[in-house]
Amino acid sequence: MQLKSLLSCLGLFACLTDSGLTAVQAQTAPVKPSAITRLRVAEEKAFSGKIELPDLPEYTGKAKLETGVQSAATDDVDQSITLVYQAKEDSGTIINWYRTVLTMYKWDISSSTNRAVIATNPNSGNSCSIYCDNESPSGCKLHVSYAFLKKDGTAPATGSNY
Repeated sequence: MQLKSLLSCLGLFACLTDSGLTAVQAQTAPVKPSAITRLRVAEEKAFSGKIELPDLPEYTGKAKLETGVQSAATDDVDQSITLVYQAKEDSGTIINWYRTVLTMYKWDISSSTNRAVIATNPNSGNSCSIYCDNESPSGCKLHVSYAFLKKDGTAPATGSNY
């Protein structure tokens, strides 16, 4: 639960940073809707079936796709894809697999715990956030968020949808 809160805070921080507000201002001063000028409500489109993400292999363990959402472009990102799986393995096994694969594919890992990994591909600028929650003896929920960097060279957005 703490990881989910941390990832939500990172996403909120990225949004507030884009709006020009500091974290202290956001906590202490009332925020007028006009103050958040660069935020846009992303149009989301749900999908089902298999989707391949460039330069990020699909998890090879036992996992079934439950939901998938494609979000529209923002200032920095062409689109983002969020996939949620029900996995049979524990979070440590899944995150170790992703950490190994991301290292093999030469991604820059910016953060990693036994339940989450956040990385950026230095060649494409695309970024991913992968974490597990709702762990039980029968497995866990695997969340994969992938952001496609706009090709104009802008920096990728940080954070997650969670």
